Parts: sequence; structure tokens; C-alpha cells
Amino acid sequence: MPPLDRLPEWLLNSPLPAFERGRVELAGPGPLFAAIVVAIAVLVFFLARRSPKPRAARGGVLLLAGLRAAALALVVFALFRPQLVVSTVVPEENVVGVLFDDSASMRIADAGEGPDGVPRRRADRMIAAFPEEPAADALGPVLEERFVLRKFRFGADGAERLPAEGGVGASLRLDGARTDLAAALGSAAEELGSLPVAGLVLLTDGADTAAGGGAGEAAGGRLEEVLLDLRERGIRVYPVPLGRSEVERDLEIGPPDLPSRILLGSDLEVRIPLAQQGYDGQTVRLEALDEGRLLASRSVRLPRGGGERLVTLPVPAETAGIRRLRFRVAPPAGEERTRNNERTALVEVEDRALDLLYFEGQPRWEMKFLRRAVRDDRGLRVACLLRTAGGKFYRVDVADAAELAGGFPETREELFRYSGVVLGSVEASFFKADQLDMLRDLVSRRGGGLLTLGGRSAYAEGGYRDTPLAEILPFRLPPGEPAGSGSGAPGGGGSAVSFRQLRVSPTRAGSSHPVVRLEAEADAGGGRYPTLPLLSTVNRVAGMKPGAVTLLQGAPEVGGDPEPVLAFQRFGRGRVASLTVQDFWLWQMHADMPVEDQTHEILWRRLLRFLAADAPRRVEASAAPANALPGERVRITARVLDESYLAVNRAAVEAAVETESGEVEVVPLRWTGQRHGEYSAAFVPTNPGLHRISVSAGSETPGTASDPPSATAFFEVGNVEDEFFGTETDRALLSRIASETDGRLFESDEARALVADLSFSETGATVVERRDLWNMPALFFALVVFLTAEWSLRRAWGLR
Repeated sequence: MPPLDRLPEWLLNSPLPAFERGRVELAGPGPLFAAIVVAIAVLVFFLARRSPKPRAARGGVLLLAGLRAAALALVVFALFRPQLVVSTVVPEENVVGVLFDDSASMRIADAGEGPDGVPRRRADRMIAAFPEEPAADALGPVLEERFVLRKFRFGADGAERLPAEGGVGASLRLDGARTDLAAALGSAAEELGSLPVAGLVLLTDGADTAAGGGAGEAAGGRLEEVLLDLRERGIRVYPVPLGRSEVERDLEIGPPDLPSRILLGSDLEVRIPLAQQGYDGQTVRLEALDEGRLLASRSVRLPRGGGERLVTLPVPAETAGIRRLRFRVAPPAGEERTRNNERTALVEVEDRALDLLYFEGQPRWEMKFLRRAVRDDRGLRVACLLRTAGGKFYRVDVADAAELAGGFPETREELFRYSGVVLGSVEASFFKADQLDMLRDLVSRRGGGLLTLGGRSAYAEGGYRDTPLAEILPFRLPPGEPAGSGSGAPGGGGSAVSFRQLRVSPTRAGSSHPVVRLEAEADAGGGRYPTLPLLSTVNRVAGMKPGAVTLLQGAPEVGGDPEPVLAFQRFGRGRVASLTVQDFWLWQMHADMPVEDQTHEILWRRLLRFLAADAPRRVEASAAPANALPGERVRITARVLDESYLAVNRAAVEAAVETESGEVEVVPLRWTGQRHGEYSAAFVPTNPGLHRISVSAGSETPGTASDPPSATAFFEVGNVEDEFFGTETDRALLSRIASETDGRLFESDEARALVADLSFSETGATVVERRDLWNMPALFFALVVFLTAEWSLRRAWGLR
């Protein structure tokens, strides 16, 4: 008898892949086959008509007839000389490409233990499959018995041919900072294109870091294209996974989610995924550092049952320039892999001012104290416009004599110069229809921010219910008659029925939001708010819209339900916030507030920065990947808009790339033709370090743009740690690669089965074989089983 793993092949006279890819033909005469079929039918009918003894039911007779008919059918099948017709490769005339993963993740020791009890690296398992000396059942020697091998190593730059002399272990460096499976498979197939290729054997852990962390969606799409090309060419891929798919004890920091730039003095709201296995319910400390200086930290309780938790960490932006932030977690006891406990991210801290417009419809204390709150903040410039009487306006804090000279802007170019607008108590009837549309477009198309303040001429009381502004507010407005537009005493107004005093407190969502978290409190400030003075409102709301978030709520001192005080939502490309109280300034000037208290100033500054800091500029630039290798293509992309923030497809756009040593290279950017206003070009860095990109855009017509808009971006070369994150063997990806190329996934100790599958490839140098099936041991055993069962049942039932 053969070994147990080869028993199916012995029973069928051929390996299982031969039946999957071949076809069965009958070599016997056709008329004789028809005559025998008729004879079998007559015989089965005769057996079914025989009168049994009472001990056998009619169903038993049918069973006996079926067993005898099956036995006779097997005999007939054998008489007609069945043959398996299959294409098989010509021995030693076909090439198999063997691709060895040469990335740094192959140094991870999770491939079992060696004879000495020392944990083996993934690379050790790979090298053992291709030993220098012949070894029984090792993958390399078994492949060489039937195929000519072409060996490659691969990492970030595709596949590189290994020398024919010397062992595999001596040729691998195991230092690749990135794994690009698409480039590896594509370049290996290209080099073997003129040879008879039976297939590609891929030895890897399946961590495609080029698609997952480096080049992003482009690399993922390139893998799909390569697999489709291999399938069309008939080249099958046989992945051999190395390493473990799960880790018993591990803690990993995911890619931090943070903006590429932020204003100096603001708080970065960094979202960091923490994934863990084996540390259910334990508490770890997450830290953020800038050049070794601790900026922020937070204790985090890990989720139970493994999985991932998204942690929000507020990080102050205290130093201007491009900052390299480091996020880390101290390794817990017994952690297997610790290099994934730290991440770095680049962010540009800009020392510039946001331009905002504050328009108030009547004299109120709010304007005075808002100006005082932002007076010492270099990151905010608020141009204030106050309607005094009729068509007359009072301007303050404007940049020049022309700014807002005609009152509230009447063109999109004039309004869109501001990153955000604060709209006070101004009745809707003041605005022209186009101006209300412009305010909506400021948010949806321009990507700016809009903050609406409470007052007797605001919201529903100001007649905004059926205007474009009602569409973008975070809450619905109730029906009702708008209030009168006459001027009143500074600071308030409204009817006695609608006037309400509220005790303000943060909601659950607001308790951790950086806008309303007060500096003196550790967990976003619930303990500070009860000591603040009551605020009042005269405005009504009819419920929150889906997707809106309430940060502050207010409730009467005695009875009454909470109502929103500060809420926001995203609309289009921008953000809308609404503050429903009419005397926010009381948190600065109330008799109970200490003179040195900064609550009012802090909240105003945070709110205005949150409102408009993400507003895009006329030129936006980016580079991918943000962390590149020397010689790796970096894609520089820019989006160009005109003064009305409409996309421009005919502009002269160029990028100046500056290295750390001061060298500058100018790269022209071309319109991609895929998206309006999008320009792109490839840049290949050669020197490590930080690279700064300055993108400028001007008209193609000389002399039409005296001050072309510009933007900056950056990327780093050489600091790539992708191979130490997500290090579990990705069997799902490898199975998909095999499936999409008609290959199959094999373990490293299944050498014979892999070679058998490769031997029946339909590409390369092949011959058609006809293998007899009538003499299969499986056919003989089945015949014996049917006859023995029929005879035993007849004896048991006493049938003739």
C-alpha cells in the first residue's frame, strides 16, 4: 500500500489535479454500448419483478436491483476502456518561477521551532524548503526533478533574479522595507515571458505593504491588473504562506488619522487605532512626543475579546514648521512583537492667520467681547461688520480701506476670500436671494465654515425657515412668524414667552471634543461648567438633523428638557456650527467670573479655529506615499481653483521639490484629465530625509496672474517601517491570488502535491496523455463493495 497522503493518487491511477483539468473519454464501440445498456435495463426489470419471501419488503428488492445494476454499470464502464485525457508538462523542459520574499518581515520568528528548540524565522522555513544539499520531500529538490527553476527575490522594487550558483540563504538580504506583490509577480512573469512557463511559486507571508500602507489604492489596483494579465496568459500562481496568521500576545498602533497641516496654537485631534490580542481589559498609556518632548498622553483601557479601539488624543501644536510627531505605547509584559508599538507622522504647523468675517445686524456686546477674545491670537483675523442704521455699516479690524466698503459681500469672489463667516442676529429679509445662496455655497462648495449666533433676529425668529440657510443648519427650524427688525438694547430682546435661561453643560459627545474641553479638566470638562453663569436664549429649534452633533446643551434651573446650545454638522465640503444663546459674553463679564478667567477666550478661539481651519485654499497639494524609499516614485498631486473656487483645467502648474540639503528640482504638473482642476506628476527622490514641495499655479496666458496662488506639501524618504505592522500572514490575500490565476495555495511541506498540480498545467511545453481508467484500484474496490453488499443482503433476507 502507498503512503496515506498518496492513497488517492494510487486508487485513481492519477493525481487529483489530473481529473480537475482533464476530461474522460470512452474508447469502446458505440453500438455495443447501447446493446449492453438495454440488457442492463431488462435485467434490472427482471430483478425487480421477482417474488421475494415475506421477510423482504418491496423497497429492499429495489435496493438489491440498484446494487446489482451499479456493479454491472461499473463492468460496462470498464469494458468501454475509459481514458483520462489530460495535458501534462514535458519533464525538464518547462520553467517554474520561484519568488522569495526578501522583506524585513521575513525575520519574524514565528515559523515553529527548530531541532534545537530555537524559534525559526519565516525566512528559515523558506530556506529549508530550498536546501543546498538534496533533501527528501523538500520543495526545491522535488520541483527540480521535473522543472527548470528560475529563482527571484522581491521586496519593494519588483523581482530580482538570483544567481544560479550558491544557496538561497546566501542570496537573501531580508532587509526590504516594503513588499510589492504586484511588482514582483509582474516583473517575474515579464522576464520569463519568452520561456515555457508552467507556473509561479510564491513564498511569502502575504503582507502586501505597498498596497496597504505605501502607495495605497493605486498599488491595490495594480495587483488586480497583474492577476488579470497572468490569468489571460495562463500563468498560475501557487502561494506558499509562511508564518502564523494570528499572534497570541500583541499590541499594535495603527496609522494615526490627523490633518496634514494645522494652525499654530491649535489642538490636533489625532485618532489612533489600537489593536490588541491577549491583553483584554488591560490599561496602557498612549503618548505623543515631538523630538523627545512629551506633548500629550492618555490612559487607554484595551477592549476585551481582541479587536481594535479608536482613541482620540488631543495634541497641542506649539512649534511652527514641519513636525515629526511620535506616538508610542510601552510594550506590555510578554508581548511577542514590539516594533509595532510606535508610529511617526508628519504635520505642518502653520504660523498664519485665518481670515474670517463677523457680520452683526445690531449693536450687541457679543461683537466687543469676541474681538477681545481673539485680539492676542495671531492665528485669527476677524474682520467685523456692524449694521448701524438703514444701509450704513461700521467696519473694524479690516485689512485695508477697500475691505467690506460696500457692506456685506455681494460677489462670490469677495465672500470666498474668507475661510469662515460668523453670522449674528440679522433678519433674513436683509439679504438678497443671491447672498443667501452665496453663504450656503461658502460651506458646500468653498469648504469654509459658518457659525450662526442666537438672537431675536436669528433662526426661525429671523425668518430663516424657508431660506437656503435653513438647509445647512444642524437643526430644524419650527414654523412661526419672524420677529420685528427694530433695534433694541444691546445684549438681548425677545418676548417674555420665548426668553429662557439655561444652565449649560457638555453632552456625551462634547465631553471629549477639543472645542468645549476646558484646560483645567482632565476629561473634557464636565466639572467646570456647573460653576459658569446661566446664559439666555430666545430661539426655538424643532429637533436635530441626522448627522448633526450637539456639543453643549442647556436646561432651565427648574424643570424643562435640555435643548441644544452648540451643535455642528458637515455640509458639502465645509462645516456649519450654531450657538443658540444670545449672551455668551456673560462668561467673560459676569460678576461671578474672576477677572483672570480665560473660559470665554478659550472657547471662542477653539470654536473659530474648528470652524474654518480645514477650509481649502485655491491650491491644495499632496504627495503619496508620505514615507517613501530612495528610488521609489512619489506622486505629486495638486488641485487648482479660481477665485470663485471653480476648478481650473488650463493652468501652468509646477512643483519645486526641496531636499534637506537645500537642493531644488522643479517638476511641471499636468492636468490628469480624470478630475477637473487636478494636476499630477511623478518624482523619484534619491536622497533620504525630508522633502518640501512648493506648488504654484498661474494662468497659461502670460501677464494675467500677478500673484499666483500656491500651496505646500511634504514627504519623507528613508523612514519606512511598514513591514513591522500588520505582520500576521495574510492567507486570505494569498488564497485570492491563487484563485484568480487558477492556482492553488499549498503549505511548504506539501511539495509532492504542488508538483503534481504544476505537472498538469496547460501552458508551456505540454503533451496530451491518455491514461487508462478501467484498471483503477478504486473501480475494482467499488465493484467488490457493490457485489458483496448485494450478496449479504440477499442472504440476510433469504432471497433466491
